[in-house]
Amino acid sequence: MPVLRLIKNAADMVWVTNELDRWAFVDQNRLKTDKVIAVKGGVDAHAPALVPEPRMKQFDAVFVGRLHPRKGLLELIDIWRLVCQIRPDAKLAVIGVGELEHEMREMIERYRLTNNIFLLGFRDGIEKIEIFKQSRVVVHPATYDSGGMAACEAMACGFPGVSFDLDSLRSYYPKGMIKTPCYDLRRFAQNMVELLNNHELYLKIANDAMDLAKQWDWDLRAEELAEAIESLFA
Repeated sequence: MPVLRLIKNAADMVWVTNELDRWAFVDQNRLKTDKVIAVKGGVDAHAPALVPEPRMKQFDAVFVGRLHPRKGLLELIDIWRLVCQIRPDAKLAVIGVGELEHEMREMIERYRLTNNIFLLGFRDGIEKIEIFKQSRVVVHPATYDSGGMAACEAMACGFPGVSFDLDSLRSYYPKGMIKTPCYDLRRFAQNMVELLNNHELYLKIANDAMDLAKQWDWDLRAEELAEAIESLFA
């Protein structure tokens, strides 16, 4: 709270990561609504075009992010276990490293999902996009999140997402991602299966995801922020 007061008294402009945090800084004295900006984040919307479409998909879903408790990774393994009860051959790719890796491997082995869940470690650049393009859905099972742009990197490749219905994600992903009641693992799995089985629904959400990702392009983000800075000197 002392730092918040200091910022409100001294800053000419504040950038935050999400719309919810934005309102903690807005006041009617110095920092009015046009001086507090939710930057969110961005993606390279042009990068997916550098990777050709694969002849066939290898994974039904992909996760990308830190292997951290707040990202819902242990919940994701339980979710995928439920998915596999309906689609026994369903395959999930997990991109990332972190403190949960050992526990995740133990769960995967205990649930006998070694042929269904693949921990691929850290991947970046073209290699990461290649895995995205071999997938059909991006899963973002975070149980706490200030927003997060990792899922949008995958959505830029043209496929939909599934997440929990967190307040911050309503702002970050108003479309292109099916929201699941927090923290209903069975419903999350059902949303996954419905996307994979319902071609019409899949195409609708995928088109929304692609449209959203274009709005997240770093070039557009940079222009918006440059205009905001210029407004200070107008």
